[in-house]
Amino acid sequence: MAVLPSYCVEEELAYLKSLVEAESEADDMLGMEEEFRALLCKVSELERVEAPSLSDELAWAESLEASVKEAADAIADEAEAIHRAVAVLALRPGEEATVVALRRRAALASARRAEAEELAAAARRLQEKNLRSLAAKDDEHLLDDAMGGPSMLGGGGACCVATPEEMAELERACVRMEERMAWLAGSLRRGAVAFAAARPGEEEAALVAGKLEGHAASADAARGTVVAFAASVRRLRDTTTTP
Repeated sequence: MAVLPSYCVEEELAYLKSLVEAESEADDMLGMEEEFRALLCKVSELERVEAPSLSDELAWAESLEASVKEAADAIADEAEAIHRAVAVLALRPGEEATVVALRRRAALASARRAEAEELAAAARRLQEKNLRSLAAKDDEHLLDDAMGGPSMLGGGGACCVATPEEMAELERACVRMEERMAWLAGSLRRGAVAFAAARPGEEEAALVAGKLEGHAASADAARGTVVAFAASVRRLRDTTTTP
């Protein structure tokens, strides 16, 4: 463990003492407990859903796991800082009450870290459940799910758009679809890597990862189609608006 310079130690001590001297010293930890509990309940509910919604669950679970892991790391850093502070203050006369308060906060931090790790694990299970479900889908249904319904690209085209306003709206829709396909491809590839890494050597993991990689390639191809379609809309718009 790195040794902090004396001025850093004193700054850290002052900060930690200010935390425990505040009247609501544990409010943030208690609020975190309530938030973690609510999120864990939501994850449990989503785990029971038979047909996951790609847009509603996969991105949310992925983001949740990342943010909760970050929170767990921050809590661990604070707990380590508290232990350093206790080691110093326990040797200083008159700091007994502060040491007791810091130890109480350290216990709260330890509990919150355990809850954060439990929540991150639950979010990972939800992702794996959804990834299995997505791997079992065919490309057409997967892409439709990602865009919230059948693609507009298959039902007409720029030739059906009559006004500049409609063409502008279609261009904006293409931008949203392109971003969505880029997100989908990246998310599926991350999921494939994580799924395989969590189960090295397992045949099922390799199979699921392979299907997810295939879906990611299809999402890339769909994104290319959207880009080409948007270009055709722009060309038509330029043609119809040129004097």
